[in-house]
Amino acid sequence: VLVVDYKTGRSAPATLEDVPAYHVRQMAAYVAALRVIFPDRTVSAALLYTATPVLFDLPDALVAANLPS
Repeated sequence: VLVVDYKTGRSAPATLEDVPAYHVRQMAAYVAALRVIFPDRTVSAALLYTATPVLFDLPDALVAANLPS
């Protein structure tokens, strides 16, 4: 399962490191919810910034570090 959130702001981050932390936390929450819904599936996340456009696949380690507690 791939969850992609489209971000439509005026600008896009230049690199993965520039992605706002709150966007990463939001995606981690989506991943957590989808893992409950689809327990037998691999769930991954990406952010698509439409201003450029640019797609950032979020590494599993980054998502894991931002999962809700």
